[in-house]
Amino acid sequence: MFKKMFILLLFILFSCNDSSSPSSPVIGLCDSCILGSLQSNVENSCEISGCNNVIEIGIAGEVFYSLDSDFVGFQFDIKGGVINSIITNDTDSENLVINYSEIPPIGENSYTIIAYDYSENFQNKIDSGCGTLMIIDFDNNYDQSLIEVSNIIFIDSDFNTVDACNNN
Repeated sequence: MFKKMFILLLFILFSCNDSSSPSSPVIGLCDSCILGSLQSNVENSCEISGCNNVIEIGIAGEVFYSLDSDFVGFQFDIKGGVINSIITNDTDSENLVINYSEIPPIGENSYTIIAYDYSENFQNKIDSGCGTLMIIDFDNNYDQSLIEVSNIIFIDSDFNTVDACNNN
């Protein structure tokens, strides 16, 4: 129980990352990725595998990742679309607990998504590499070009944070 509470505390502490700050370590990471091989209209997770530590929203609401560490949880903010539900069947996050909630101060159609492994000894950790975290079921007005993802954090099984970026 202590481990799970610690993971949630880490998410809260590190979610206030200001990636626009010049001193932020995420800037260098994201600049190299965005200038590298990310593409718009990604259709599968390994299309972004030229970059590590990145997520991207696919054309049908898929959340693809490419990460160089195993992880037991993640959190990110998403803005620009109304979320009806989150689908994890047949995705790499299928055995994680996933919650999402609106962020009223940020604006309409803004959400925080948190996922974590609630099992003993992190039996449901997700291996490094590329894959599909989940599928976000947006409402009928979904437009991939309007989606903004920020404050992306992954937690590894040693409780270290792994910063990530995106190209949406």
